[in-house]
Parts: sequence; structure tokens; C-alpha cells
Amino acid sequence: MATRITVRATASFVHVWEPHKVAGSNDEPKYSVQLVFDPGYDYSDIQNAIAEAIAVQWGANPPPGLRFPLVDPMTKPKFADKPFYQGGKLYLSTSSSTPPSVYTIDNMQLNGQVPEHRALL
Repeated sequence: MATRITVRATASFVHVWEPHKVAGSNDEPKYSVQLVFDPGYDYSDIQNAIAEAIAVQWGANPPPGLRFPLVDPMTKPKFADKPFYQGGKLYLSTSSSTPPSVYTIDNMQLNGQVPEHRALL
């Protein structure tokens, strides 16, 4: 499935140019990014894409304990005291072993090129 959704979010912990391995982990390095959404953001496109991905992967029987990727940071002790995450924001963490497609705000695909001004992403 190759659903492409354009979102407005703040990118945090950005590892889209080279794979990254979490310190102390035995996992393989992955490309990843955490997207932080402002309060009141309309998540319906994201929720629909998640539901579609779950249906494609598992049909009507997803595995017990499957974590929903949109997270309230106030439920995570490591973020609860960080002002950046407070005020009703949600975040979504993504990771992949394959390089992601990255686009600028003007819908230009970067094809692995680091932009001169990363704030334009």
C-alpha cells in the first residue's frame, strides 16, 4: 500500500536522510521521524490511512495489544514535563527500513537531498 498523506506538523527526532539506531538497542538502524500535531488538528486522513493499513495487514482481526500510532504525550512520562508537548498536542512516530519519500512544503520531492533550509520541510 502506498498511501501518501500531506500533513502540517512539527518534525522532531528526524532521521530521514540516513538510518539511525536507538542508543542501547540491538535493532537494525531505521529511517524515522516523530510528527507533532497542534491541538485541534484534523487527524481524519491519518486515522483512515491507519485503519486501511490495519485492514490490509490483518483484515478484521488485528493482533491483541496493537498500538495506535497517534499518541498523547501526556501518557508518556518522558514527555509529560516538556512544554513543547503540552497543551493537547498528539504525536505520531514512524519508522522504516527503507528510505522515505520526503517533500517540501511546496510539494517538491527531495530524493535524498538535504535541503539548504530544513525549516521548509
